[in-house]
Amino acid sequence: MLEIRSKLKVARAAYAIKIAARLALTFDARQKTRLRAALDNAEPVALLLPRGETLRGGDLLVASDGRV
Repeated sequence: MLEIRSKLKVARAAYAIKIAARLALTFDARQKTRLRAALDNAEPVALLLPRGETLRGGDLLVASDGRV
């Protein structure tokens, strides 16, 4: 299972970033720091963000294998 442990801290416009997959979450799910979900290509992921960090629409996440 792919693990997502952090948000990308660089602005999207700063670099030409290739987006590997998309993770769609509801508003309530974006408030959680621990969550099991699936990417748009049905690959399972575990969201393991630091406590207190919430997601906003359009945030870029970094997976354990380096994908954005």
